[in-house]
Amino acid sequence: MDRNSQEKKDRNRELIGESFEIIGNQALCTCTNGSKPASLSVVSQQKYYCNGAAKLIATNGDKDTRSLNFGNCKARNNSPCMAVIQWNQFYDKILIGKSLCPLTMKSEGTCVCGGKITFKTSGQQVMITPPLSMREAGTVVYSNPLFKKEDIKTVQKKEQKKSDTPLTQYSKNTFVNSVRVNGTVNVSLKVHGNEKLLFVHTLTRDADPSTPVKWDVTHNGKDILVGLLEPPLRSFFTEEGEYKVFAYVQNRGSKRGGGYVTLTVSEPKFVSLEWKDANEKKTRYMGRRHVVYAHTKFEGTGDIPVEARFYYKSLNGKQYLTNFAPLRIEQDGMAKIELSLTSSQVEEIKKVPIEKTLIYMELISKEWVKDLKLSKKTPIEYTDKEDITSIAFYRDKDCKEAIKGFVESGQTIYARVTTRGLDDSYITLLVCRHDMEKEEGANLYGGVYLVSGDTNSHGIAILEIKTDTT
Repeated sequence: MDRNSQEKKDRNRELIGESFEIIGNQALCTCTNGSKPASLSVVSQQKYYCNGAAKLIATNGDKDTRSLNFGNCKARNNSPCMAVIQWNQFYDKILIGKSLCPLTMKSEGTCVCGGKITFKTSGQQVMITPPLSMREAGTVVYSNPLFKKEDIKTVQKKEQKKSDTPLTQYSKNTFVNSVRVNGTVNVSLKVHGNEKLLFVHTLTRDADPSTPVKWDVTHNGKDILVGLLEPPLRSFFTEEGEYKVFAYVQNRGSKRGGGYVTLTVSEPKFVSLEWKDANEKKTRYMGRRHVVYAHTKFEGTGDIPVEARFYYKSLNGKQYLTNFAPLRIEQDGMAKIELSLTSSQVEEIKKVPIEKTLIYMELISKEWVKDLKLSKKTPIEYTDKEDITSIAFYRDKDCKEAIKGFVESGQTIYARVTTRGLDDSYITLLVCRHDMEKEEGANLYGGVYLVSGDTNSHGIAILEIKTDTT
């Protein structure tokens, strides 16, 4: 009776801590903080099998809710399981791919929420087909200590065909050169929000695409997660403050936008207002035939709608220049809205017997957003002064790609000139070499571009410059 019980125990593969048996797909495991056992789903690799090529081998890369879900978590007030597991005692004498190792019945996991994960079954089924001989079984067991003789099953071997395609040569010095979250390097999140976060990274040129990447998370400058093999989940970003998420191969970097992204978690609030012209140059003044943009910054607003309008003060009180219009707040909390004056509005402003006429932004929201009234503390001043306010160069006619650095000879570039209060809509732009000198009464020679054009109703002219090919 005792002998039969022992044999049954061996067959069921429930020798916790006593067996080196490899873990396969659908293995049963439990978590001390979970409300129910979980059946493991192998997602870390789809190439290597055990149990007579019937089960995918589980590895230390199977470590989140894609692989395991233990129902509700005691450590998170019975919230849904958000498992992120660090495995210990995996079988490191076998390497799967670049960095993965098989899990065995001795493997134990620790979740970031504090739970301890252990295996109840391996997911394998005992094979009843014996090897051709015990000698063959012994040979296989000797070459692979993960197998026992009762696990052996004859498998038809396929001869590998030689390929004429040369092996791809990958760079040995691989590192992460770009990190993005939701397509940007800066995201503003609401406290207790449930926004989806998509982290992506790119590797250096000629890098092996299967290169393992690690992830670290800091909160207000202090490490809270180190060495994750997958990007962090939204559930980690719950407290107010600034989080940085680093992606790296060996040592985490510090290059902004290259080695990390920033996530700001906050209650909904208005942060700042800055006035800029069409070329993104800061400005303190606006006037007729002129356009400016109010650049606002928010934190934690998420999808909360916010609207804005502009006004100035006269002896009769507030005089509104625009109706309320919705702000389009980007993922990083930034939004901008245009302000320009009609001819009639300019005439009304000129009638105000005040030395300085200031134009204010007013913000409202149907939901609570902190400090919306602070936008009124950053007005812009109206002026009648005529001026060319800024010049910027771009590679495209739509003026979306600003030129940084050098321009190759022969390229066509575009200059966007912004003006304020000019009566004459025709302007001329003269571009000289930086080392060129002009004496009084002398003519200009060499390296000079002379272009002209009309400004639009906002005082903006876009001038085409064809650089010299000689």
